[in-house]
Amino acid sequence: MTAALQSELPRFLSTGHPLRCGSLEASTLVTGMGMRRARRATIAAIDRERPELLLHIGFCGAVQDGLKPGDLLLASEVVGDNQALDLRSVAIPEAREVAAGLAMHVGRLQTRRWPTVSRRRVCPGALAVDMESFAIAQVGIERGLRTVVVKAVSDLVPKRLGPGVLRQLIGLTTGHRQAKDSLEQYVRQLLNALSADPGDVRWPSGSADNDTEAADIA
Repeated sequence: MTAALQSELPRFLSTGHPLRCGSLEASTLVTGMGMRRARRATIAAIDRERPELLLHIGFCGAVQDGLKPGDLLLASEVVGDNQALDLRSVAIPEAREVAAGLAMHVGRLQTRRWPTVSRRRVCPGALAVDMESFAIAQVGIERGLRTVVVKAVSDLVPKRLGPGVLRQLIGLTTGHRQAKDSLEQYVRQLLNALSADPGDVRWPSGSADNDTEAADIA
C-alpha cells in the first residue's frame, strides 16, 4: 500500500510495521511527493516485497462540482504526461464492492507535475487531480500487478484564481481530516474483504484515537 505522505496513511498502518490479516500481509510505503519520487520508490518496494496487489491511496483535489471533502474516488483511468492508463482490467472487484456506507465515485483521475490551483487546463472528464497516481499505476501495470488507486477528496480546486482561494486554503485542515477518516474506513473494509478470515485481522489497539493530522461513473 503506497501513499505520498505519512499523513495520508490510515492511523492503524502508520507505524511502518506490516499488518497481518489472516493469510494476508499488508505493508506500507511512503513514496514522497511527485511522479519521479513515486516511481522510484514504488519500483524499489516491489522488487523488495514482491506483492500481489498494489494499492495506492491518498488525498486529491476535486475538479468537478458535486464532489466534497471526504468523498472517495476509485480511479478507472489515470491520465498523466499525455497518456491514459485504463485501470479497469487490472483492478479487483472488491475495490468497489467494499465501499458500502461511503460516498465513492468512479472515474478519471489526472496526475499533474505541479500543484493544481485552478481548474484551467485540467483534462476533460477528470473528477480530481493529484501528483503521484499515474507514476505508481504505471509501475504496477508494467510489473503485471493488480493495481488499485483510491483517493479521498481533501479540497475542492477552484474554477479560477481569485479571493476564494485563500478561504479554501484555510479550510484544508478540515478537508484533510475528512479525507483521512474516509480512507481509514475504506482500507479497513477492503482488508477485511481480502482476508481469508476477517476475524483474524488484529487492529492495533488505540489506533482510532491517534489522529496524526488534522458516485457516478464519469
